[in-house]
Amino acid sequence: MEVMCVLSSVVFLVLIQLVVCKNETINCQVNTFQTKQNFNLKQYLGTWYEMKWLVPFDVPVADRYLDYRHNYTMNTDNQVLVSITARNSSKHCLYFNAYLNLTATPGKMVLSLQPDGGGDTYTYWVIDTDYVNYALTYACGEMLPNGTCGKVRSWIWSRKTSISQTLLNSTEVLLNGLCVDASSLITTSHVEDGND
Repeated sequence: MEVMCVLSSVVFLVLIQLVVCKNETINCQVNTFQTKQNFNLKQYLGTWYEMKWLVPFDVPVADRYLDYRHNYTMNTDNQVLVSITARNSSKHCLYFNAYLNLTATPGKMVLSLQPDGGGDTYTYWVIDTDYVNYALTYACGEMLPNGTCGKVRSWIWSRKTSISQTLLNSTEVLLNGLCVDASSLITTSHVEDGND
């Protein structure tokens, strides 16, 4: 009986140590996050449908958009025009533009609502994509003194109005590596076919 108790205690301590070690290996400092290796902007351009998203504030269900999508086109040599369309819950359409300003690091851009880069800006990083099915992006609106992000935004995108569970699962694993709780993302509904 004593051997069983000692053995159980050892197993419990080992499990605790594994959990502690696992948590210590995740570095939440934004400058350690990697973007898509060999990111190709030309392949990334085009239409992406929002599958899941996260913003640093509460959005009531009635205020969430349906059929949310981005269309990326080159605006200038250093800027991508983001044409955004969606519908609100009353099916009224939303159209507006945003801008991605390129940086020296492929896959790392700065999102702005004004063409001159003014107003609110966010980092906009393409963490992973296969260019034809899915993309995972990450944005930080406020860098804290310890190097972590105080206002995280993140999106899971698809080239179609749906995405496979396998791709969702793989992007959610990547989100956890970015210190983002994947279960906190909100699912976007697509009720139109996206071809209008």
